[in-house]
Amino acid sequence: MDKRAKFYTRAINEWISDKDATILIIAGGQNDYQVFKTLEYNNVLITNLDSRLDQDSFPLYDFELQNAESLTYHDSAFDYVVVNASLHHCSSPHKSLIEMYRVARKGVIAIESRDSFLMKLLNNMILSWY
Repeated sequence: MDKRAKFYTRAINEWISDKDATILIIAGGQNDYQVFKTLEYNNVLITNLDSRLDQDSFPLYDFELQNAESLTYHDSAFDYVVVNASLHHCSSPHKSLIEMYRVARKGVIAIESRDSFLMKLLNNMILSWY
């Protein structure tokens, strides 16, 4: 496991103690799947815009095609929303963050490299942890 995957695994394990919490993963892929599978979370929904992905890509969890900038879920539909190393791919990262906060009941975990403009802004506003 590389350094970033170790950090991601440790962060999720530390910040989401309830293995039965409802978790929405934004722009998810195999890295996300492996982390949540390894940590044995039960109620995970992985979303992505990539139409090459489907339910067979993530056998233990549900999968849906979703646009992070306009999620179709009700307010507070999930305990936690997680995005890892993908927020910078959104055409409007701030709009995606607003959507994530809207559908999260307890919290949003956004893990991004610290060298992007968005992360520099969040660091300056003391809204990120590293």
